[in-house]
This record gives sequence, C-alpha cells and structure tokens, in this order.
Amino acid sequence: MISRRKFLQNGSTIGLLGLAPAAAVAKSIIPGVESVNTDIQVTVPLNGRWDFIFDPDNKGITGKWFSSQDKAGNWEKIEVPHTWQIVPEHADYFGTAWYRKEFFVPATWKDKTIRVEF
Repeated sequence: MISRRKFLQNGSTIGLLGLAPAAAVAKSIIPGVESVNTDIQVTVPLNGRWDFIFDPDNKGITGKWFSSQDKAGNWEKIEVPHTWQIVPEHADYFGTAWYRKEFFVPATWKDKTIRVEF
C-alpha cells in the first residue's frame, strides 16, 4: 500500500516534470516575477548499514555521540530499516536510542535545502 506522503510526493514530481520543459524556455508572464524554479528533487536512499546504540542514561548529548569523531560506546552495526522492538530483550524499551551514518553530500548541494525524512 502506498503512503499518503509518497502519493503526494509522486504526484508533485510528475506535475513538476510536466512543467519543466515549458518553464525552462518561457519567461514569467507576471512583470517583475522570475520564472518558476524547476530544480529537480533528488532522492538518496539511506537504507543499509548504520551504527546504533541505546541511551537509557541520556549520556549521548553530553558525550557528543552525534559527532563523527565519537568512537566511544558499544555501537552496534544494524541494517535500516530497523526497529529495536523486534529483539525480545528490548521490546519494552521506551527511552532514547541513537542511529548514526556517514554519507557523501556533493559540493553542488551547497546552499541547497536538504531534508532527511524518516
């Protein structure tokens, strides 16, 4: 089943792709207003291997676990998509946990809006 978010994303992308050829050559018909921005949305899947650790004592922020320089702790290697509730000893855990992954961002993305969606 397709989610509402995915349906809306796909519908928006199809609509924008339909406008792209015309907008690329056409000037705005409204004086003083630039033509439509036709930047293409890029989706980069981040599924795969991630680092994961539970933080029942909330030490992660003060310990700077978000830093790529942090090598402390017992980070597990897990595959995303992931949920800790499938492991019986963690099924009832309702605390903080951390996921961490390093990935490449092209220099051409500088000054662009980048979103990570979960």
